[in-house]
Amino acid sequence: MNRLKNVFALCLLVSFVMLSCAKDDDDSTSPDPDLENYFACKIDGNAWESQSITQPTVSQSTAAADVSAKRLDFFGQDAGGQTISIVITDYRDGDVGECINTETFYGWDDPDYDDNAFTVTSSSGTIFISDASLSLSGIGLARDGSIRVTKCGDGKISGTFNFTLRDLNGGVLSEITDGVFSNVEYDFF
Repeated sequence: MNRLKNVFALCLLVSFVMLSCAKDDDDSTSPDPDLENYFACKIDGNAWESQSITQPTVSQSTAAADVSAKRLDFFGQDAGGQTISIVITDYRDGDVGECINTETFYGWDDPDYDDNAFTVTSSSGTIFISDASLSLSGIGLARDGSIRVTKCGDGKISGTFNFTLRDLNGGVLSEITDGVFSNVEYDFF
């Protein structure tokens, strides 16, 4: 009986140690609420940080007589001249408020796009689909990835992003990972 207690105690100790040392499965980067106008990521594993953010805007437009959209646009440039631009088109509640929704927006080529992209159909039958894209200077446009908007309001937007840039045959050109933008000030029009 004493041996059974020792085995139980050992199992309990090992379980405690394993749970205490377990790696957090959520490797995503979260926007730091204390950083202002911050925009950074990794490009093929190398750190990239914007020195300036240009033209951060949320604009509202009418896509059809009964469908409105909001669009977020901004780009940043690092000290070496490398630029990244982000675009989100949001058809959910496009005519309400001065910001886009806090949700995840997928690029057309992302595997989760078909099941998760928000769609709206106009009275004429045209389908409009919310989406996201990222452009990397010198490489091209990426639609295989997503942008998660975590906060939008009071003229500031925050979120995270990851994208894969591919060639015409589907080969990987560049991986954009651990992307984060925090309290990026934008203009609404």
